[in-house]
Amino acid sequence: MHIGFPGTGSGIAALSNDAVAVTGRGVATDFPDITRFFPSKDAAAGKATFDTAELVAAVKRAALVNDEDVKPIRISFDDRGATVSGGSGGPSGSSRIDVDHEGLDGFQIAYRPGFLTSVIAPVDGAVEMWFSTPTKPALVEPADRDTYRAVLMPVRL
Repeated sequence: MHIGFPGTGSGIAALSNDAVAVTGRGVATDFPDITRFFPSKDAAAGKATFDTAELVAAVKRAALVNDEDVKPIRISFDDRGATVSGGSGGPSGSSRIDVDHEGLDGFQIAYRPGFLTSVIAPVDGAVEMWFSTPTKPALVEPADRDTYRAVLMPVRL
C-alpha cells in the first residue's frame, strides 16, 4: 500500500496498491451550514415522546402485514396515545402504544418502516419527535440528552 501527497498545498492525496489507485482532492472551504435542514421545534404543531424499543417493535409488527417492504406504516394520534398500523388499515397489523404527546390529537403521518426504525434505533430510552404537518419532515432527538439529532421525512399517503 502506498500513500502519496504530490504537491504542497495541492489538496490531492492518493492511495494505491498493485491492483488499484484511488485519488482524492480536498477543497479548502467552509463546511455548509446544515442546521437549516433541521425543522424548528418552535414551528412544530406538536411533540410526541415514545419509548424507542416499543415504537421499533410496533413498526416492525405493522410492517409484517405490508405486501411490499417499501409500503409505509401509519402513526395516528388520539387522546389515548398512538396507533401504529400497516397493511390496508384494518385491525391486523395495528398496535396501540402509550405516548405522551401535545397538540397531536387527530394527527396522522406515514413513514417507510425501515427508514423510521433506522433513524430512531440509535436512541436508548425515550425519543422525542416534533411534527409540523403530515408532509413535512419531523425532528428526532433523544428525550434525555442532545447527543443525536435526525430529520425524518414522511411519505405522502
